[in-house]
Amino acid sequence: VQRLEEIKSLEADSQVRTIVLEDLVDRANLPLPESAVEGETGSRLNHLVSDLKQAGLTLEQYLEATKTSREELLNIYRQAAEKAVAADLLLEAVAAAENIDVSQKEIDEEIQAASKRMEVEEDRLRKDLQESGRVQVLAGDILRRKALDFLVGAAKVSQKTDS
Repeated sequence: VQRLEEIKSLEADSQVRTIVLEDLVDRANLPLPESAVEGETGSRLNHLVSDLKQAGLTLEQYLEATKTSREELLNIYRQAAEKAVAADLLLEAVAAAENIDVSQKEIDEEIQAASKRMEVEEDRLRKDLQESGRVQVLAGDILRRKALDFLVGAAKVSQKTDS
């Protein structure tokens, strides 16, 4: 029963985080760098193609099965990319405004946790991240997470009831 309550609490926290961020993005109406949106759209499409390939499917088979045109798929992924880019820009602006930063200790802790989740030797993962230049990406992820934590802590959330 306690484990179930923990899961419910995590789900509620995730929902609050999603609502706070979506509300902020919807209200901000930011001009977005086209190159960032195109890059994010391409990255998302590449992930889809890779996942399909691992499942033994082609993009054409996926489009046929989902009754979606290439243009519709591109539009869906572009809209998601626009929201993701806007969210990243807003969170980075909040982090700057609130003097939120990321320490080396936080990066080390994140690498340690990831190595356990992935069941990979920590030193190997650290080396791979450093060689691929992804330590900065990881630091950016931590920064944005901390900025979202700040926003969630400052947000006034009311629970809707079915009346």
